[in-house]
Amino acid sequence: MARTRKQSLNWYIAATHYLTSGFFFPGLAALILAFIIIPLIGLKTLLLPPVYFLFILGSWILGMWWGVMYSARHLNKWYIIKEKRKIVSLSTNYYIVLYIIGVVCQFILNGVTIITIVYAVIFLGITTFLFYLFSKKYIKDEDEILTSKPEL
Repeated sequence: MARTRKQSLNWYIAATHYLTSGFFFPGLAALILAFIIIPLIGLKTLLLPPVYFLFILGSWILGMWWGVMYSARHLNKWYIIKEKRKIVSLSTNYYIVLYIIGVVCQFILNGVTIITIVYAVIFLGITTFLFYLFSKKYIKDEDEILTSKPEL
């Protein structure tokens, strides 16, 4: 039985993509690293803040890559995507705006230092660039999906 793919608005598809690949999977990977792996092997007391930052950044990127692949497979299977570029741009904008809101809330709660601003800007720059590249690579337009399927 063939799956029924549905046409949805670009903002909805982009929000689904962002929540899966830019929020849930990277957050899960960072939480596993920060609260399970690092304390389990006792590295937190040995790591300097820049090294700890790199561990979190690396786990976030790995989770994002995994999430983008999963989300793109889901989107390509269940949705008719006519404008891949708009969906990738919208989901990247969601990523940027919600990251900035989260950082501002964190700064309000924990205070601001120059180093936290630097870390936040570096983190945002690297992860936004990679989120955009991963999304652009794995999300397919309807034409790309139809031409990649073998004829029977």
